[in-house]
Amino acid sequence: HQAVGRLIQTGQAKRLPGPTTLLCSRILRKMQSDEHVKREFERLCYCPDDMLSQDEKDMYRAVMRQCSVLLYHMGEHLASKTALQMIEPDPTPAYRFVSRISMNGFTITTSESYPIGTGMYPRASMINHSCRPNAVQTFWFDKEDADPPNMPKLQITTCRSVKAGEEITISYCDNSCPRKNRQNELWEGYKFHCNCDWCERSDVDAATVGLRCKTPGCVGEVVSLPPEEYTFMGPQNVTSNRLSGSDTKQCKMICDTCGCTDFEEAIKSRTRVMDRIEKIGASFANDNTDGEQLQTFGRELSNYYEACKNLCHVGTSWYVAWAADSFVNWCASSLPYCKDESERVETCRKALTVIQESRGAMEFCMNFPGNLRWSSHHLGVEAKMRLFVNPMDGNGVVILKKARNEMLKFYPPWDDFVKAMEKSIEVYSLPC
Repeated sequence: HQAVGRLIQTGQAKRLPGPTTLLCSRILRKMQSDEHVKREFERLCYCPDDMLSQDEKDMYRAVMRQCSVLLYHMGEHLASKTALQMIEPDPTPAYRFVSRISMNGFTITTSESYPIGTGMYPRASMINHSCRPNAVQTFWFDKEDADPPNMPKLQITTCRSVKAGEEITISYCDNSCPRKNRQNELWEGYKFHCNCDWCERSDVDAATVGLRCKTPGCVGEVVSLPPEEYTFMGPQNVTSNRLSGSDTKQCKMICDTCGCTDFEEAIKSRTRVMDRIEKIGASFANDNTDGEQLQTFGRELSNYYEACKNLCHVGTSWYVAWAADSFVNWCASSLPYCKDESERVETCRKALTVIQESRGAMEFCMNFPGNLRWSSHHLGVEAKMRLFVNPMDGNGVVILKKARNEMLKFYPPWDDFVKAMEKSIEVYSLPC
């Protein structure tokens, strides 16, 4: 922290180093004195240079330069020199070093799904991906009175029944989203295309996308064309430890009733909406919005949710669920900015209306094992809204208990979020 402060004071850094830079610096430091750390790290897979984009190469070089400067100001001159030698004259070592972290690192999150850093857990990084995993990764933090406090512990917990001898798998992405989204995220982060059994289920993917037929009066279901009519694209025969290659299948959509296949404009509109929702979510995460901006974002998110309802079915579509959840989270974030109690109650009512409208899509997403966003976080927010509007709402307490019980499957009872739910259950269960 002192080294980072000096960097900012001297103008050599305008902002705090990112989690990747900090983790790279820690690993470089440990590798100088611990041969075991070096061996374990170098065993991990990395991305071949020819599979990295130019933007990724530029970013990886920038990370190593930041590491060199940070380590120098920490007095770790040997580690600083090592970081610089990875860039010049040949940057290949830098590409491999940073890609080992991007491909094997875990984003450390709180039980409320807020990212707080990046960590390396070499043994756990060997666990393979599945879009239908049987386990989920969570992070446990020490109790408040722990002395000294330890680093977050990575906990792998099964989320469905596992047969003897069955491989343990986790999901590297949001496994409730449509196949195309999963494939894009996996390729960008891990450089492989998934060909698991779940990715072959075109019927499930069509429901997850949930496009409405654009033909007036048609109530048919828009489905994917049969696998033999898919077009193939993407690199082949990619092999490197955790990498596994196969062709990416680009789905084509058709209405099973009227035969319409003209969904290009609808897909483009949906993409624009989701891109904007993602940018608004990033502004929330960076905590760089004021009350006026927050109100503007709220109006936008409400409009985007309505747009998703018009484009997709509210019963199953992940896009509807995501747009609804984004608006509901905005409602929760905006409560402190409301001018009075009546405005807070009205905001909660708007959120509850959206939750009720999109409940089918939300529950569809909850049926995907290994995804805690829908099964615990969303339930907790709904309970909070219901009890704010009506502290005597018995269903609100029932939902809160359900969320608490779901959380306890994956988090310890001393977790801050779990304790907060326990306190709320106690308060709202008291007789008047």
